[in-house]
Amino acid sequence: VSGRDEAARMQAQNEMLESMVTQLKTQVSQQEDKLQLEEKARQELEDMLLRIEKHFKAEQAARRKAEESLSVAQEELNLERMQVVEAAQLGKHYNAELAKIEAKRTFLEEEKNRMEAEVSSARAHVESVQSQLRKEQETLDMKLEVERMRLEAQRQTEVDKLQSEVDRLQDELNHRKRQTGADMARWKSQAEAA
Repeated sequence: VSGRDEAARMQAQNEMLESMVTQLKTQVSQQEDKLQLEEKARQELEDMLLRIEKHFKAEQAARRKAEESLSVAQEELNLERMQVVEAAQLGKHYNAELAKIEAKRTFLEEEKNRMEAEVSSARAHVESVQSQLRKEQETLDMKLEVERMRLEAQRQTEVDKLQSEVDRLQDELNHRKRQTGADMARWKSQAEAA
């Protein structure tokens, strides 16, 4: 009877060890899933920064287009002025038309200066934002790399620790199974001899 009780006790211990091994394997899998989620979040952040940079490039292109449109308007104004002068030489209202052209030229000059100021300010702002963005990107890359290395080292340490514990428990379980088998064989032999 004592042998049977001992066998039952050892069987229960073996089942508990098997349960612990299963739990440890589950923890290893969960750690690997967590690392994959963190890598996905980092990729999404990098994609967002790329979209911001594209937006700033598009804004610069729009500013350049505005400058080109202003240059075309200035050329058209110069042509119109020449035409008015020629018309005045033929007896048309030179002074009135010239005054209108001069007023229009002054207005366009003022608009040109204003737009140039706005473009200059916008360019400076974009350059400042881009510089800041590059610095933040560099800082973020460094932080992400450090964090990735830390998490990788931590995960590897935890995986190694868990794997070591799994191996130890597996060895102990195998040893107990062998011992249990030997004990049961011995008890059986003793029972038959009795």
